[in-house]
Amino acid sequence: MKDSLSAEDLAELNRQADEIEEGVRDGAYSTPVAQQPVSLPERIAAAHEGRLDWLDGKAACVGYGWENHRTFVSNYGDAKRDTLCRTAFGHYERYFLLTRGGGDRAEALAALEAYDRGAQAAVDYYEGR
Repeated sequence: MKDSLSAEDLAELNRQADEIEEGVRDGAYSTPVAQQPVSLPERIAAAHEGRLDWLDGKAACVGYGWENHRTFVSNYGDAKRDTLCRTAFGHYERYFLLTRGGGDRAEALAALEAYDRGAQAAVDYYEGR
C-alpha cells in the first residue's frame, strides 16, 4: 500500500494515525461509565463509620436501642430528649423489621431515612444546636 501512495498522502496517513493514537491515550474515544447513585444505606453508613444504627454510639441516647426503646426509662430528666430518642429508635426498629421480614423496600428506606433524621435531631438537641 505504501508504494501506491504519494509521499504527501503517506505523511497525512501517518499524521492521522498519530492523532488517533494520541486520542486513544487521552481517552477521547472511551465512553464514560455512568456512576451509580449512592443508595441511602450506603450514604448513611459512609457518614457514620459504616453503621446504619449510628445513634447507638452517641451519648445523646445512652441506654436506648431499637430493641428497648419502648420500655427503657432514662434518668436524664429531659422529656424532650427521651421523646427524640424513642422516636429515632422506633424508626430504626421499623426499618430493621421490614428489611428482615422482606417487607416493602420503599417503606423500609423511608423508615431508615426517618431514623437518620430523628437520630440527627436527638444528637443536635443533646449538643445544644
